[in-house]
Amino acid sequence: MDASGHWLISLCALICLRLSSLVSGGGGSEDNSYLGIDLLLSSNRFSLWINDTMVYDTGHSRDSGTIVLAIHEKEGFVVASRSFPTFNPSEGQVLQRFLKSIQPSRIVIVATMPEGTRYLAEAESALAERGCKGASLLAIGEAWACVLSVHQVWEVVVTRPVLSTEEKLAHWEVMALPQQSSALSVHIPSRNTGTECDWHHRADLKAQRDFCRKYDGFPEICRCSRPILSNLAFAKAENMEIRETIPCVIVTSKHPYNIYRLLLQLMRIKGSQQTPFVVHLEVDVPATEELIKLFNLSLSKREALQQTSDLSAATSAIANVTYHAISETFARFPEANKIIILEDDLILSPDFLWYFQQTSSILDDDPTVMAVSAHHSQSFPGRSLDPTRVLRGRAPPQWGWMASRKILQKWMPSSWGGDWDYWLMEKQKIDGMEIVFPELSRSLHAGSAGTHITGLEQATFYNLQAANGQRNANISNLPEVRKEVYASKLREDISVAVAVSLISPSHCENQLQLHPVQGGPFIIYVNNRPEWYAVMICFRGFMSDVREEFEYVQQLTIAGEKLFVVKCPESPHCVRMPSGYVAVTNDDDIIEAFWGLNLFRSSRLVRTPFKIRRKPQRLIEEVELQNVDLGYTTLSLDTSDLISDEAFVLPLINSAPESVTSENQGGRVPDSVRNPDKEYDADVPEGPAVEIPSVLSPNLSSTPRVIAKSYSPAAPYGSSLSYYLSCITVQCIASDPLLPVHQLPKTHRATAVMSQEEKQSPYDTSVEFTLRDYFSDNITLKWLSNTDD
Repeated sequence: MDASGHWLISLCALICLRLSSLVSGGGGSEDNSYLGIDLLLSSNRFSLWINDTMVYDTGHSRDSGTIVLAIHEKEGFVVASRSFPTFNPSEGQVLQRFLKSIQPSRIVIVATMPEGTRYLAEAESALAERGCKGASLLAIGEAWACVLSVHQVWEVVVTRPVLSTEEKLAHWEVMALPQQSSALSVHIPSRNTGTECDWHHRADLKAQRDFCRKYDGFPEICRCSRPILSNLAFAKAENMEIRETIPCVIVTSKHPYNIYRLLLQLMRIKGSQQTPFVVHLEVDVPATEELIKLFNLSLSKREALQQTSDLSAATSAIANVTYHAISETFARFPEANKIIILEDDLILSPDFLWYFQQTSSILDDDPTVMAVSAHHSQSFPGRSLDPTRVLRGRAPPQWGWMASRKILQKWMPSSWGGDWDYWLMEKQKIDGMEIVFPELSRSLHAGSAGTHITGLEQATFYNLQAANGQRNANISNLPEVRKEVYASKLREDISVAVAVSLISPSHCENQLQLHPVQGGPFIIYVNNRPEWYAVMICFRGFMSDVREEFEYVQQLTIAGEKLFVVKCPESPHCVRMPSGYVAVTNDDDIIEAFWGLNLFRSSRLVRTPFKIRRKPQRLIEEVELQNVDLGYTTLSLDTSDLISDEAFVLPLINSAPESVTSENQGGRVPDSVRNPDKEYDADVPEGPAVEIPSVLSPNLSSTPRVIAKSYSPAAPYGSSLSYYLSCITVQCIASDPLLPVHQLPKTHRATAVMSQEEKQSPYDTSVEFTLRDYFSDNITLKWLSNTDD
């Protein structure tokens, strides 16, 4: 029987439960003193009823992640509803923050679908604090739900078949879905325990009070102590010098909490009270509409486009939405010659609007500038980036950008059928145009996934970027980005640049010791795609395409030194390439080592604990759902496809391998607590050496031996345990640098050690900040924090 059949059986069982409750005199839907909450949970569906009315249904989808609903404790209506794709890295942290924003008096329902268990561990502590402790016992591929009121908790788990952790398993076996469904029916006494604040009695704040009674998850405007008064939100913003009025349109769809976070930022940004804002809404979201009214902003609504999972159709829809948002805003402000376009999933610098005021004249003075962007893909902390400098090059304007009315003439035709931003890049190439962008970004992308960005890309690239943290950074070189001046300055800089090669990955990141000659600028000429990839990996560059290049030259800043990456033979500057020059040592092993470094770095960023449901050793273990083994999800190299994929590293059932003793470890006690970055290796069993598949040799018939290693996981996962060296998916190599390096391919051993030893260069958060700084309530970011002054 498939999952749908089990779901129907559970639905019948739920009806029987409800009838039994009514016959026995339990609180029914007609009894106003109780709230009847019924839910059905299966491998691909979650449905919720309150007082016999369905209020939520995922449909048949296994990719729903984790769903959180907050229910009004007296009236029983939904005051907050949000879905978190916890099958993506970092999304558990977003879930954790959202749980803390819900009022403690609410009835909270949390449901996790099987795919959503992958990165749920980050939120386990927050769930346990609210009372949902079953998440810590959830195995990967299982479904779970929790219903909690002020003093009561109910939980249900849809378990999956047990697995053997003593043999190699295919990925589909690990992620196989449970076939059964479960039902839960509870009756909770309705309580009039909602928060009542002194300001609720103010007539001028009636709209804000009504909003806070109707919706939850907006603590800054709904708290009792010093709430942000939404009707005066922008009144305290610092004024800036206005050179021209530039309206700002914010494009949003179905994410009221994203637009709320953006509004909290804008109200503290210099010049926000002098800037006309329009929110362009594509779907009917009452919470967003009422929120916009509270903040006294203009709202533009358009008939919703049909949702689609087809990538081409989705990108065309985004282009259509953006075009209409720009057109409608220009029509609303006929005197304006330029506008700023914003998305709702961004974190902004405090001088975001001031940056555009300063750079607006370049759109008038230089017809070869298509747009001004707030984002620079090479903006990373600790590189001594200059917040007063702007650059130019071919790239899509993104994550906050400014354009004149002429941008509508450059827009993609309906026949293009692709991304509007790639159309603009192609148009730049045809028309000899570029965009202007800051050396240090003015915006960061804070979504875990989207049409163009996967959760993996967000976690391993965009989460690492930095933006300007200063309120009054004055652009110092705007005249120098006029095309003819910029080209002349580039020729001058390249003429004195020192040509260098990458001899080893040890020269990467901030270790720009590429040549005995000290001091820059430096230059690297790349002659093929593998060389370009190696350079981008080395310095954490954007690898999806070549962007932000001028005359086929990308300009990076590493440790305060300029590094020019010249694409040959396309660039006119290739004529300066020394005879016999190579960008990367002409050795396949070196190229592979760079790829290994990329994998190891990424593995450290996305490693997360997971659990496998195994055969129970005792009945009580099965009853208490303790029959789990802990492992780690990391990146792997799928040698059959040569693509980066996820692998599972499973623990051994034994606590430690017999070969690890105090004698063969030089007197060290194997079961003592250790730093995960300073692991010891189990002895390699005797026997013939086994060559491990690599990027260049993917089709070896032999597979790596399974070697155990003691590991001390982070709290709350208990004492040390052992896990297999090899990932359990067929034909892959786990690229976790905490594995015994002598068991990795030879070319990867040094880069595995490097990835462990790499440290973030220090930086001043008053000058530049990252997403981690923003969400950590860093005191130097008080101007950007979600608290009122």
